[in-house]
Amino acid sequence: MHLLLIIICLFSACQQNTTCQQSNNVHLLTTLDKSLEETSGLIWFDNSFWTINDSGGEAAIYRLDAQKGTAMQTVQISNGKNVDWEDMTQDDKHIYIGDTGNNRGSRRSFTIYKIQKSDLSLTKPKQWVTAQKIHFNYKDQPRELTPYAHNFDCEALVSIKGQLYIFSKNWQSHTTTYYLINEKTGQAIRQGSLNTDGLITGADYHVTDDQLVLSGYSFNEDQLFDPFIGIVTSFTQNVSHQFKKISLPTLLHHQVEGVCFTPQGIFFTNENSKLQTQANSKKIPPSLHQLIK
Repeated sequence: MHLLLIIICLFSACQQNTTCQQSNNVHLLTTLDKSLEETSGLIWFDNSFWTINDSGGEAAIYRLDAQKGTAMQTVQISNGKNVDWEDMTQDDKHIYIGDTGNNRGSRRSFTIYKIQKSDLSLTKPKQWVTAQKIHFNYKDQPRELTPYAHNFDCEALVSIKGQLYIFSKNWQSHTTTYYLINEKTGQAIRQGSLNTDGLITGADYHVTDDQLVLSGYSFNEDQLFDPFIGIVTSFTQNVSHQFKKISLPTLLHHQVEGVCFTPQGIFFTNENSKLQTQANSKKIPPSLHQLIK
């Protein structure tokens, strides 16, 4: 989503249990169509990238043509509403969409849409499906929150061993708290936290490698987006997690919003933004990138 460029003081050094490095090895795969300018979530399914748009967009998921940057298939959620869609994930049988955004702190209830993969026709350019709704709230959310200065925003969702986890975008502490979604009680149950030294905007989980990947950004001294990719190995096996933060200096002010694993490695998207400096003004289009190891 478009963010107010408020002043946020981020730590200049890596926090405890965090290692930092830079990578210039980023490949631009394609620029995305204007209809996908609010891209906010990414999965790899049926040999294709799928994405969603952020708040105010259609209640739909889009199958990408990775060469043209266009949506070659649109699946509308007939019983869905895009209040603030932020991320998507999957398991063997389902696709999940997280309506979990809350950067202003005004929401107290949230929804995850659960779609049966078997309901999808992978040949129709446009179709409608009905989703199951998973409603939840935070057990520990305070009654009053200050916009853009609290820890109950969430833009990252993963499925791990049959359970759903969300990762918060902590404006206040610049860490991320991860919660297990209890579908029976409708509560997000706190599991732990990671010292990310930045704001988390997307996630994916690699089952075979037990590896978690997160996307996010901090703000540099000029209040421009400073994007990064974060990796946690042995996520389900270790209590004390080491967060490997990979800064992306060639993508200054790219608002990275979605990330996923594919057989070819890690890919991520950024939504549209505008780079404004004293010297010039530059539009940054929505795009799909590959992180080259």
